[in-house]
Amino acid sequence: MPSVTNVVSRIRRAASLSPRVAAKRITNGIRHRVDQAHRRSSALVRSTYGGESPSSKRPLHRYFHAIDISQLRSRSEIIEFLAKQATSHRFDLLGSGWTHVRYGAKYRGMCGHLYFDDDSSRFRSHSDRLRSRINAANRARSLHIWSLTDDGYEPIDWQRDFKSGFRWSESIWYTQIEGGIEPGTDIKVPWELGRMQHLPQLAWAYGLAKSGESEQNLADRHLREFRNQILDFVAANPPQFGVNWRCTMDVAIRIANWLVAYDLFRAFGAKFNPEFDAVFINSIRDHGRHIVANLEWDERIRANHYLADLAGLLFVSAFLSQDRQTACWLEFAVREYLNEVSLQFTEDGANFEASTAYHRLSAEMVAYSTALIQALPAEKVESLHTTERCTRFHSGPHVVPPGWSEFVSRCRTRLPEITVFPEWYIKRLRGMADFTCAVSSNTERIVQIGDNDSGRFLKLWPSMRPTIAAAENDDDSKLLTEDYLDHRHLVAAISGLLGTGLAGNVYEPFRGEYEAIQAIGGKPALFKTAESALRQSDAPISTTFDFPGFGLYLITQGPLRALFRCGPVGQHGNGGHAHNDQLSFELWYKNDPLFVDPGTYVYTPDWEERNRFRSTAMHNTLAIPGVEQNTWSEGRNGLFQLFDQAHARIISRNSACITGEHDGFGSRHRRTIQISDFKLTGTDDICKPGAKWIYFHLDPAVIIENQSNSRVTLRVADARVTITTNPGQFGIVESAFSAGYGEIVQSRACRIESTANEIRWAVEILATD
Repeated sequence: MPSVTNVVSRIRRAASLSPRVAAKRITNGIRHRVDQAHRRSSALVRSTYGGESPSSKRPLHRYFHAIDISQLRSRSEIIEFLAKQATSHRFDLLGSGWTHVRYGAKYRGMCGHLYFDDDSSRFRSHSDRLRSRINAANRARSLHIWSLTDDGYEPIDWQRDFKSGFRWSESIWYTQIEGGIEPGTDIKVPWELGRMQHLPQLAWAYGLAKSGESEQNLADRHLREFRNQILDFVAANPPQFGVNWRCTMDVAIRIANWLVAYDLFRAFGAKFNPEFDAVFINSIRDHGRHIVANLEWDERIRANHYLADLAGLLFVSAFLSQDRQTACWLEFAVREYLNEVSLQFTEDGANFEASTAYHRLSAEMVAYSTALIQALPAEKVESLHTTERCTRFHSGPHVVPPGWSEFVSRCRTRLPEITVFPEWYIKRLRGMADFTCAVSSNTERIVQIGDNDSGRFLKLWPSMRPTIAAAENDDDSKLLTEDYLDHRHLVAAISGLLGTGLAGNVYEPFRGEYEAIQAIGGKPALFKTAESALRQSDAPISTTFDFPGFGLYLITQGPLRALFRCGPVGQHGNGGHAHNDQLSFELWYKNDPLFVDPGTYVYTPDWEERNRFRSTAMHNTLAIPGVEQNTWSEGRNGLFQLFDQAHARIISRNSACITGEHDGFGSRHRRTIQISDFKLTGTDDICKPGAKWIYFHLDPAVIIENQSNSRVTLRVADARVTITTNPGQFGIVESAFSAGYGEIVQSRACRIESTANEIRWAVEILATD
């Protein structure tokens, strides 16, 4: 039975719809259910694997080209490490630690829950396993594809949540797959593995080996591993069955990674046999058909999922040889993509989901999709002019993107090194890099605002750090894990795309990504933009400080840097990836974090932790015990929504001072922060009786040296820092910090406790060593 809160939420949502929209939703819902029932019944008697077509025998188009081997050489240790893990089927995803994913394995468990089913004794071979588990209509095709793998290849258990051990069935129709039902389970784990974002690293390692930078026999090993993993996945995951077809976004990201890795292998001289190419190309089209039939489009709320769907469809239609179907897909994907960039990014380039991590994910999609569109060959460009033959794939209106006519005209008369994109698009693209620079201030770590699920589109040049998660092989002292808070690669990619210089030495480690995106289309520089849209120079991406559409403001003075959060909850009021962080701030001294946003940790495996990490008390702001700035529905339905009751807004702003307020507690809370070279002062004003708590969540590296009622002394890097308050008294409370999805370390927070309506506090750098 749905809770009272959920019922109220549904009534509120229904009441917000116009009669026309409500009727349309009901009609579309009925049509969708009828279509699903028909397709499912058909799949019981007819294989869902697509058959060969004339185009499946034609080679794929080529876009990604080899980069200077010196870039791979400078990163050889990381590339070879990641390739070794991939060929050993060891994956470190969403806080799992490096884990060998195989059938019959026992895993560590999650949130106190462990699921285990050892099937190794029930099947003499993987063929027997497939024969038992794949539905009858797909069984023969699945077994044939598996027979193409090399002898001795160990299959990967693609359906497994290899943290909790829970397993979904490959025989279940994809729309009937559910996640977050069993405690401790996380459907994101097999989804993340199924994106297969490790494959480009095998291609880089192949390039190194072919150039003589590593053992020659490794080249063949990496090529065979790529081929085997593709065949393994296709055999074990018939289209529209099992967990890896449940979420269209993940289907789209997977196919983009397949195509990029395949293209990079070819760029380094790899050859694939016709049998593999036939399976691969047919599966690409199967992915395209699935994306088109399951677009995550909604007239009221759509976000990064729909953006990913379009990116995947764009890659499919760009790489497949041209025919009526792919031409239709391409025109739709490009037109919708321009629309979504206009919708999902503010004029200053920040993403509209109120999350710095989701900004990275969506901007990655935009950057690489932009490069791909710019590099389309003439025969592909022609499909953009023939909209009359293309079908709409969602129920919404046919919306013409801003500047579409100009875009199409430039496509027809394309000049070398001149972008086909309209001016507004280029400015927004540059703003995406500006935003990432602002939230990291040219350091190696962004501030976390809103959710962080560690999501990526392409991991061509991932930032790696020594692992902190437990690993199966603890004797390996060289284990690395991805640093999810390092977004410098995104600035490097967009800089390469726009033809600007890298923004100083801090971005130089990502020159490989800079060169990789420039090489798309085989050109040393992809394009130069129109002078009116962007002045070319070797200067770094600009240093914009205010992003009002996102609700984030940067104030700096001397060695202190504060990012102040005040604005919308994102997604046009849905708040699916926002936190109760209004009037919160992060404070950095030089390049060291002092007060931080604790992050996200997990979504569905632990609902209590999900809600704790997005609560008001987990942010550096004033909290009222038992009251949230914005509420959410109870249960699973509320995990990805936040009702904007606070309506936060900026009252005043100058270079050293900012004032914001919100109404989330029923009474107005106003906060003013002022910054000088070595001091930050704050005033919190709220006319409300009872207890008030003001939190300062400490980075795990910060040390508490002393504490009294009115003062706390901290140590950060080479500095001693004090926090003082009047009125009120300090307490130290336990907290937690999550640098990426599924990761958690214990930390502490300083808390001012007071009943006053006006509370003043100050943070001061006392002395440096």
